[in-house]
Order: sequence, then structure tokens, then C-alpha cells
Amino acid sequence: MRLKIFVIFILSSFSTFSQHTISGTFNPPEDFEWVILYQLDGMSQKYLDNANIESGKFSFMLPKGTSVGMYRLFYDLQNQLYIDVLYNKEDIAFTVNPQQLDNTLEFTVSKENQLFQDYKNKIYEQQYKLDSLQLSYFKADDNQKQALATAYIANYKLLNTIQNSFNIASEKTLAHTFIKALARYNAPEILDNPQNYLEELKNHYFENLDISDTLLLKSDLAYQRIMNYIFLQTSDDPKVLARTQKEAIGKVMEKIKPNAELYKDVIEGLLQVFSQQDHTELIRFLLNEYYTKLPETTIDKEFISELEAQLKIAVGSPAPPISWRENTTKKRLAELSGAEYYIIVFWSSTCGHCLKEIPILANFEKDDKNTQVLAIGLEEEQSKANWESIIANYPFFINIYGKGKWKNPFARAYAIHETPTYFILDKDKNIIAKPNTVEDVMAFFNRIK
Repeated sequence: MRLKIFVIFILSSFSTFSQHTISGTFNPPEDFEWVILYQLDGMSQKYLDNANIESGKFSFMLPKGTSVGMYRLFYDLQNQLYIDVLYNKEDIAFTVNPQQLDNTLEFTVSKENQLFQDYKNKIYEQQYKLDSLQLSYFKADDNQKQALATAYIANYKLLNTIQNSFNIASEKTLAHTFIKALARYNAPEILDNPQNYLEELKNHYFENLDISDTLLLKSDLAYQRIMNYIFLQTSDDPKVLARTQKEAIGKVMEKIKPNAELYKDVIEGLLQVFSQQDHTELIRFLLNEYYTKLPETTIDKEFISELEAQLKIAVGSPAPPISWRENTTKKRLAELSGAEYYIIVFWSSTCGHCLKEIPILANFEKDDKNTQVLAIGLEEEQSKANWESIIANYPFFINIYGKGKWKNPFARAYAIHETPTYFILDKDKNIIAKPNTVEDVMAFFNRIK
């Protein structure tokens, strides 16, 4: 008997402390060459390892003592393509079409992930049916509404049955936390109009989100749910939308205030989103009402400086000053006149994309008397001669030598980190557009002609 107990103990110990693997098969293999493995820690991603993809297959051996939680497998950083997996001290293996993640991901090994994936497949399908019935009701005539309302109640009950069955089946598993958190509120009866529907959704949005759950916070699910809530707000009136988003932010920040780390992550995430949207009003609101009121030791002053720089070049802001010399005369952007629009393009004679786009821009604008182009060449001393040779082809541009390239004061004032970068100004020198490419520049002017 003692020998049997000892053998069982040895086998149990081996299972507890053995290493586990995460393996994947891409079908079809596509052209992906590598996978990077990260451990999620709230809004942070901790790099763990990378692996080559060979014939569509890859595998990671996890270090001993790897903690349970959510892990992320990135296989295309540019297009933000990744797969999240739950690790709970077991091997994980899956197959997937890497271009169709939503409906092809199948876990062949890992009870945790099989359970969680099965839940997501079934609950999302049923939620789609319920949402479709609600949407159809909004558009239906009186003769159709009773049938839709009856079908809604039946599908509502079925959705709750699915949710409850997975709540029970997932008890004592890692997946249980996420299955509970993903449960979405639905009205027990069909609602009459979109306004009531949206209000109901917002009023019950956080019922299943436990922000005290450490495991949930280690993933980014709580953060994503919070961000989605803020952007549930809708209005065709920009002022109304800004007001409702401020109200939503206030509600969210009050709810998550006890969790200092999540509180800071949400503020910084919102600041980054609104910075990309050039939403000056909401950036100022978040900075003044929340970020600058954080404990001094947690404030990232460099982050604030970057935001302030972005605000200066936001759409609607006056363009930062630019000056140059023509022979002995000092010229200034603010003093230019005679054009309805101004295009500022930062480029470089050493930039391949620039050398393709600048001739296109020149050909598009050369006969336009209502638009003036200021082309600022960001150059090092050794590339100046090449820049001078190229600009001889564009005498109708105002060509400005940007000495020092990225360190050039104009490049810094306009927060230039890549070339070409475009700004379109109105006749008063206010920034009215920030096109990404020369095609976007042309599309802007084609729309207003």
C-alpha cells in the first residue's frame, strides 16, 4: 500500500511541475514566418519567446513555473493578427485558418480552451440571432411585430440557457472568470425603439464585469469592455457626442477608481485614441479632469509632452510657425497670401516613398492657382546636394531646406516621425486635414472642386 501511494505521489508531482507546450497549425500555411508569444498583464504585454513557422506549424515550450492566465500569440504585427489562449497548466494545441480567425479556430488539446471556445461560438451565434430580431423589430410594420416579439422571447430564453449551462460547466476552471465577464445584458422583452435599446444596454453594461478580479484584470478584457462602453455613445451632432462621451467617461472612472492601475490605463488609452482622432476637446478634458490629478509619481511627463505636441497640430489648430529665406528676405508661413489652400509636405531625398509621391503631388498641383505647396526637405548635410538637384524640378513649390532632418525645429513642431507627412491648411493657416498619402491629398481636393 505504501509503495502504491508513493508511486501516485511521484506521478502527481511530475504532472504538477512538468513543462507544457503551446502548438499551432495554420491551414492553409500562408506566408507567415514567425510567432511571438506574450503574457498579458493588463494593458502590458510581457515578451516570452518567439518561434519560426515551418510548413504552417510552430510550437513553444513554456518555462517551468509559468503562471496561469491569458497569453497572446502574434503572427502579424503590422495587421495586428493574434490568437489569445488560456493557460492553466496543460498543453495547448490548435488549428486555424490565419486569415479567418473568427470561424476556424479549433483547439485540439486543452480542456480550458476547448470549453471557452465552445462557449464563444455558441453564445455569439445566439446573441447574433437575438440582435437580428431586435433590429428587425425596429424596421417592421405592425403586422410583423407580434411574431418578432414572440421569437425574441424564445431566443432570449435559449441564450440564457446557454449562458447558465456554461456557467455551471466551467466552475473550477480558468475559463469561468471570462465566461461570466462576457455575459451581455439583454432585455427580457423586445424593445420598441433604438433609443430605449441603447439606454438599457448602457444601464446594465457593467453588471457582469468584476473589476476586483485579478485574473480578469491580467487579461485586457476588462479594459476592452470599458473602452467599448465609452464608444457606445452616438450622435450626429459633434457637440452632443462629446458631451455624452464625457458623461460616459465620468461614469466609468467613478466605477474603476478603486483600481489605480486600471484607472491610469484607461485614461492613457482614451488619450491615445482621442489623439489619433485629433479630438482636442476630449484630450483637454481627460488631461485636466483626470490625468494631471493622478499621484505625481505615476504621471508620465514625457507622455503629456507628446500629447501637447499633438494638440498643436490637431485639425482645427493654427499651423505652427514656419520661416525661411529667399535670398536675403525672411519669409513666414503666416504672411503668405493669395491662395485658398496651402499644402505642407515634409519629405526627404533619401526616402523612397517620397521620391514616388512628390512627383505625383507636383503634377497634381502645378496648374492649381488656388493652392500653394510648401515642401520641407528633411535632410542631413550629406544629402543636401541631392535635395537641391531634385527641387530644381519643382520651381512652383516653396522649397525649404530642413537642416538636421528629425532634429529640425519644424519637424519637431509638427511632430514628424516619418516621411512623407502632409498637412492641408485653409487661407487663414489653420490645419483642416492631415492626409496619410498623396492619394488622400488628391481625394481631398477632388471632393471640394
